[in-house]
Amino acid sequence: MVPRILPRSAVYEPILATGFVAVLAAEVLKLTYAAPFFPVFMGLWLIQFAMIKLFDIDDFADNFTQYDVFAGKFRAYAYLFPFLQIVLGLAYLAAYNAQAVSIVLLIVATANLIGLYRQYDNAPLFGGKFLSAFLRTPLRESAIAENVLMLIMALAYLLTHKLVYGF
Repeated sequence: MVPRILPRSAVYEPILATGFVAVLAAEVLKLTYAAPFFPVFMGLWLIQFAMIKLFDIDDFADNFTQYDVFAGKFRAYAYLFPFLQIVLGLAYLAAYNAQAVSIVLLIVATANLIGLYRQYDNAPLFGGKFLSAFLRTPLRESAIAENVLMLIMALAYLLTHKLVYGF
C-alpha cells in the first residue's frame, strides 16, 4: 500500500495551530528585534513539536521506535530525539550555523520519512494515550506531515541561503 501523502484536513489542524503560533511569535520578534523571520519561525516550530513529545516521552518513544530508522535500532535515540529537535530549534533561534542545522534537519526528516514509508502499514495508526489525545489525529499521518514540513523548511532555508549569499 502506498502511503497517502495528503491525509484528511483534520490531520493538519494541530500542525497548523503550532505553525500559526510560531508565525505570530516570529513576526513579533522580527518587528521588535529585527530578527530574521524564517530561522526564528523554524526554531519556534521545532521547539513546540519537541515540547509535545516531552509531555509523555515514554509514550512517544514507544511509538517512535516502531517506524523511525534510527530509533528502531537504538531505542535511546527515541528518547534523545525531542532534545535534538530542541537543540536544532535553539540553534535556529540563536542564528548558530543555520546551514549546518538545516543539513542535520534535512537528514533527520528524510530518515523519518524513509522509516514511515517502509513501515507505513505497521506504524502505529494512533499514538499512545497522550499523543492521540493531544493530536486527535492518526499518528502516522501527522508524523508524515511533520516530517514533510521539516524537510521543506530545511530545503527552503538552504536554497534561499544559496540564492541570497551564493554559498
